[in-house]
Amino acid sequence: MGRIAFYIEPAQILIEAKAGETVQEALLRHKIDIGFSCGGVGTCTTCLVKVVSDLNLLPERNELELERAAERGLALNERLSCQIYPHVNLKIEIDGPRESDVHDQRRGRKLSK
Repeated sequence: MGRIAFYIEPAQILIEAKAGETVQEALLRHKIDIGFSCGGVGTCTTCLVKVVSDLNLLPERNELELERAAERGLALNERLSCQIYPHVNLKIEIDGPRESDVHDQRRGRKLSK
C-alpha cells in the first residue's frame, strides 16, 4: 500500500500519511497540532476531526471509538484521529486556531488563513 493524502480544512493544506499510520500520527509527523492528552489510545477525544469526505470510504469505528462516540454524542462525521487507519485519500477538518500553527512542509512557512 502506498501513501494516503489528507486535505486539511480550514488550513487548506495537503499532507501525506504513510501506510499503517493513523490520521493523528500523520498530523503530528507534519507538526500539525491536533491536540491529545491520552497518548493516542482513544480515551480523551481531544484529537477529534470532522471528516468531510464520504464516510463510506473510511473503516468503521472500532469498539473503543464507538464507546466514545456514544458517551459524547459525536456526529457520524466526527472521528478520533488516533483511531482512524485510512486506506484512501481523505478531506478532514480540524477545529479552532490550530490551522494558524500549521506549517507548509514544502516551503517551510506558515500558511495564511
